[in-house]
Parts: sequence; C-alpha cells; structure tokens
Amino acid sequence: NIQPYAVASLEDVNFEPMTYKLLVPLDPEVNLGDYRALRVEPDSVEVSEEEVESQINSYVEQHAGWRDVPRPSQYGDRMNIDVRSVLVPAEEETPSEETVVLDESDWDVTPDQENPMEPPGFDEALLGLTAGEEKDFVLAWPAESQSIYAGRQAQFHVRVNTIQAYEKPELNDDFAKLVGPDFETMADLRQSVRNSLQESAQERAKNQYAEKVLNTLVEQSTLNYPPVVVEDQLDSMVDEFERQLRQLGIDSLESYLQRVGGGTVEEYRERLRPEATRLGKQNLVLSELLRLEKLKVSDEELEERINTMMGGEENQGEESARSVAEMLRNGPGRSILESQILRSKALDLLLAIARGEEVPPPPAEEAAAEEPSAQPA
Repeated sequence: NIQPYAVASLEDVNFEPMTYKLLVPLDPEVNLGDYRALRVEPDSVEVSEEEVESQINSYVEQHAGWRDVPRPSQYGDRMNIDVRSVLVPAEEETPSEETVVLDESDWDVTPDQENPMEPPGFDEALLGLTAGEEKDFVLAWPAESQSIYAGRQAQFHVRVNTIQAYEKPELNDDFAKLVGPDFETMADLRQSVRNSLQESAQERAKNQYAEKVLNTLVEQSTLNYPPVVVEDQLDSMVDEFERQLRQLGIDSLESYLQRVGGGTVEEYRERLRPEATRLGKQNLVLSELLRLEKLKVSDEELEERINTMMGGEENQGEESARSVAEMLRNGPGRSILESQILRSKALDLLLAIARGEEVPPPPAEEAAAEEPSAQPA
C-alpha cells in the first residue's frame, strides 16, 4: 500500500535468493504550524524627488542633441573644419618641397580644455571663430613631445564649416508636450513620472514582500521531504535555461558552458542547488496551504486566464487562436494553467494573512450522508 511520490530507484540486486532493493520517495510531510497567525509588516513605498528628477533628466537627454549655433565657437562645441598645415622650414634647411602635417576636409573636432589636441594651442586657436571664417596661425611642438615633429613649428590654415553645440531643452510646458501629447504642463509630466515610479516601486515591493512572507512561512514550518523534490526543481530550472539558450541559437547547455568556461552541466546544477532548495521548500508550503484552505479553480477563473493569455484573439475568429484556447481548456495545457492559478490564489491568500486582513475560514468538509432512520419495531 505504498503510494510513491516519484519513481523509485533500484538500490541493490541479489541473485541468491533473487531480491531487489528499491528506494521509494514518499510524499513530503509538511506542517505549517499556526500559519493563520503569521504576520509580516510590509515595507513602506516612497518615491523621492531625486528619482523623479532623474527620470525627467533622462527625458531631457533623449531630446537633447547637437544643433547649429550662430555664435563664436567655445570649448565643448563640435566644429567641422577644413585644416591644412605645413612645417615651417628650419633656419639651416634649404627650402624645398613643403612637408604637409595635416590636410583634412570635413573634420569634426571638439575643442577641449582638459584634453587638448596636439600641438599645444590648437584647441585654443579654434575658439572665437564663426561658421565660414578662416584663420592662419603658427604652432610648435615642444622639444620633449613624443611627436615626430618635436621641436618644430607648423603653419596652420583653418576654415570653419559649421559649429554645433550640445543643447538641452528647457524644462517648460513646451518640453512636456514634446515628451508626450498627454502632457499640457510640466506639472502634468512630473505627476505622471511620479505615478509611474510609484507603481513600479509598489510592484517591486510586492514581489519582495511575497518573498519575505514565503521565507517566513518556510522557517516556521516543519518539512520532511525526499531529495527528489530538489532534483525536480533543478530539472525544471535547467530545462528553462536550455529553452532560453535555444531561442538565442545555442544548441545545448553543454556547448554554452564550454564557451563561457562554466564547467560541466553537473557543476552548473550544483551551483543552482541552493536556489532550487529554496524554491522547492516554497512550493511545498504553498501546496500544503492549498490543501488546508481547499482552494480550487473555477471554470470562470480558467476562462478569464485564457482570455488574458489570448488577448482577445479567440474572439476575433482566428482558427489557430480557437485551437490554442481549446487546448488550454480541455487539453494538456489545462493542468498547467490550473497550477498557475492555484499558486497565485495561495500566494494572495498568504499575503492577506500576513498583512492581518480578514480572511474567511476554509470551507467546511462536506457533511457525510445521513444514516437511514431506524424502522419502527
């Protein structure tokens, strides 16, 4: 009358007499303790003004850019220039063919005070020029320079084609409208950013709170389970990662690990073991909670989940969409959907308990059929 939790493993075989020794995984034993008294304080969620300003600044950067300016050039401007320079003959040299140092057209340069170009003074010589202006100047490389022209002078001729400055939009109502048509003023934009950040923060806090509550329930519970619980979780995690790798065009986990120097598949599984153990324990306590609270999935809940997944495609009459929906209703996909819904319901119930909310008791067991009344003597 043993009911195995999973497939048994053959441990030993003797031939005289013929005997088999099997190790049979039994159902896990889970005691949640007084889980209805579980209380975990949720963390408060607040969005700071710094976070709002950071998001606003990211919008500013998205709409910033290089734009032509009519003013004289400054440090940090992006200048498009034509430049030609030739070495100035040394006194002892006999004039001959000129030595060209630079001969560039449509050259983009940015005068930089902190990281100047060679030779020294070139950046500074480009300041104060306007588009269309030309300039001649002489510069020299220091004797200690690493350039092949160390200690020499060169004559430069520069023509400025364009001058652009990196400009950011002003934070005004026009900028708000630029970000999106729903915003009439900067106040509208700031409020929208604040609401969006608040929603994201609440979603993160909810996930963190669920993890904290689950871990607390695991800590107060007594768990006795066969090793196959963790092994099954490891199999699931490895299978999911291999599925993701195939989507990226990588044929196997083994080849991926060889590429990244991640060791063998068994070594990879061992690295996952602590996480698999944690998830396995969480699944056990949720399964026991489902049993104790007698949670079930109604046809209406299943239909709602299918409609959400299909995004209304089934109602649009597509044959493939109807086929998928039918598989989810009555095929192998139904049990998967039911498991997902049940897990969500168990987790929602557990979080409500942990927050101290009023939670109705589980439904009472169906009353046994009444005994037939005794016949009169």
